[in-house]
Amino acid sequence: MRWNSVIMRVDALTVDKAIKKQLKKEGILELYPPQAEALETRFLVSVENLVVAIPTASGKTLIAKIAIAQRLLEQGGKAIYLTPLRALAKEKYDELRRFLEPLGFRTVLTTGDYDSDDGWLGGYDVIVTTNEKFDSILRRKPGWLESLSILISDEVHFMGSKDRGPVLEIVLTQIQRKYPAAQILALSATIKNATEIAEWLNAKLVYSEWRPVVLKEGVYFDEIISYSNGEEIALENEFGEPYITLAIDAYRLGGQALVFANTRASAETSAEKIGRALKKELVPRELIVAKELAKELERIGEDTQLKTRLVRCVSMGTAFHHAGLHYKHRELVETAFRENKLKVIAATPTLAAGINIPARVVIIRSLTRYEFGYGNAWIPVMEYKQMAGRAGRPQYDSEGEAIVVALNKRTRDFIVDNYLNADVEPIESKLAVEPVMRSLILALVVTGDAESAEEILDFIEKTFLGYTFQSAISYLEAQVERIIKFLKQNALLKRTDLLEATKLGRRVSELYLDPLSAITIKEGLKRAQTLVEVPNVSYLHLICSTPDMRTFFTRKKEEEILDDQYQEMLSYWLVDYPEAQEDYVFNLQALKTALVLEEWMEEISENSIILKWGVGSGDIISAVSTADWLLYAAEEISRLLSYENSRSQLEMLRERLKAGVREELLELVRLPGIGRVRARILYNNGYPSPHEIATASPRELTRLQGFGEKLAKQVIKAAKKRVADEDRELEEPRDGELIPIEEPIASSEASVGEPILDDYFASD
Repeated sequence: MRWNSVIMRVDALTVDKAIKKQLKKEGILELYPPQAEALETRFLVSVENLVVAIPTASGKTLIAKIAIAQRLLEQGGKAIYLTPLRALAKEKYDELRRFLEPLGFRTVLTTGDYDSDDGWLGGYDVIVTTNEKFDSILRRKPGWLESLSILISDEVHFMGSKDRGPVLEIVLTQIQRKYPAAQILALSATIKNATEIAEWLNAKLVYSEWRPVVLKEGVYFDEIISYSNGEEIALENEFGEPYITLAIDAYRLGGQALVFANTRASAETSAEKIGRALKKELVPRELIVAKELAKELERIGEDTQLKTRLVRCVSMGTAFHHAGLHYKHRELVETAFRENKLKVIAATPTLAAGINIPARVVIIRSLTRYEFGYGNAWIPVMEYKQMAGRAGRPQYDSEGEAIVVALNKRTRDFIVDNYLNADVEPIESKLAVEPVMRSLILALVVTGDAESAEEILDFIEKTFLGYTFQSAISYLEAQVERIIKFLKQNALLKRTDLLEATKLGRRVSELYLDPLSAITIKEGLKRAQTLVEVPNVSYLHLICSTPDMRTFFTRKKEEEILDDQYQEMLSYWLVDYPEAQEDYVFNLQALKTALVLEEWMEEISENSIILKWGVGSGDIISAVSTADWLLYAAEEISRLLSYENSRSQLEMLRERLKAGVREELLELVRLPGIGRVRARILYNNGYPSPHEIATASPRELTRLQGFGEKLAKQVIKAAKKRVADEDRELEEPRDGELIPIEEPIASSEASVGEPILDDYFASD
């Protein structure tokens, strides 16, 4: 069926007139068949739950928008919109806000900051967040949760992910147990066991393979595209590399292309090679647009070789996209592609995990991925379908093509049988793993949801794991008892018959830490009290040695250097020297990550860090964000254990790390608009504090690199306010009251776990 094949007009919907009016305002006059089917169930007129399993780009978000609006208009209360990824949460927030705010509903985005009571969210009607953040909210039980009317779980098939799935499963279980009056709408790509998930959620199922754009799936080998429907098309390999030929062919036919590669390096190389060919094809107007876009990109963030490489690609009409890029660069690339300013993006598969960037043609260079300890392995069918599903732009294309490049005939036949013509894997629970069970058991005790092993097992019975594998409960009995014993031995639970958390155990759960991370930090802090001096890198190594920190892989050439450095400071480390080989490898990874963080806070340039350690700007930002959260947790544990020397050092370390500066710049980076680059420029030019800036003229500051007139005036104004506030504090002390230096900024973003990002000279 084509994209405009519909079975219902908006006017026929049984929803409030205001919703119909808003739909028409957005140009939506008709509904796709799966949308109509979902919205014509009893879902809109009852508290019935609903699972919608339909292909990518079939309009799942519109169903959610209408459902939220109708539910809140009819019954009031609050709506929660859950996503598995922060980037996806931001995208959905923007989309929901545009639709719902004209209807009178306040919408907010909140991510990160797991140590918050989140009472302020009570002032909003629609809350967009991640699964992890909402799990932390559920533990705190803010009063506004009682008014929860509807919960949307987007990309619910992520429940099968070993990294993110267990949290989502726990959240959905808790909603069913604690807030049965709240309606659940679970949105998913087509999955094999959608019926099973619907039954677990006591929900009606809408399942469809209908797409607004016909998807043709094929394999390219030996200058022939062989499609799953038996059709074959000859395409001369004009550029030597099949993926280049396919991308240029897509452009010549008036479309854009997404090229998926299995490594970052491959994505970067693909974008460059396609760019060199594409540059000769672009018309003059397209080249001008590409060059203007490249100039815009060049002004964002510090200068690095990675940014230079991306700028060069963008100037040719292409780009690469992966987690190593600065998030501002990724956002610019995504927006430019949507606006057709870029013709090709070469990306790692992370781009396919929910971000809405369709293209006329999707080209997949490889269906294998390197797995540590196993070598190259074939990816899951679901992952392939997620990439292929990006093919075809609704309202622009009558069909989309997903083409896999095969190296030989045998591989081509394997791909056709095992990917193009195969069903996706069923979603299976990943709940029964030790780290997840540790956190779950402690959380259940802290929140008062369980006072015995029997009550913990009763909770597990209600999870998707318990629903699909009843036999797993008896298997888990021993694991539950073992973890309870572990938590008691390490003073997170009291040694009593009834399960009760200690002060430390309660704080650990509130901080959203893996109990093993907390124990590692606690033991490290205890060791720190025996040392005369603890280098900052020792604390960084401590938090990087926890299971909550995603460490950087070490390259062969780094291992000897890292081991030598570890041996040189052996007496200063706060964790035991590893004996097992597996622990030894992890220790080197922890040390590498700690050294990257240390160099960041010592103001080593991003480019130097990237070249030395083989990481990207996005990797640094991600590591800083996680380290900020773990340092805060270590600070709180120090406070609880009365380790004041450690607490004060951790507090300073955290502030420096978050800003990426040495101690002398901390006053400067507290000024709005001043990050580590501009702060160093100010300091080196005779403006070491707000006092000197307050007496400067805008003309003086505009002589400095990165300071335009507008920014100079803003910084001087902020500096004057800071100085005046300090003077007032000295003149009018208030006993026992901490006076903030500046008014808090109303923001949906979190403070804990969110790094202070660098200056952007374009922002002036």
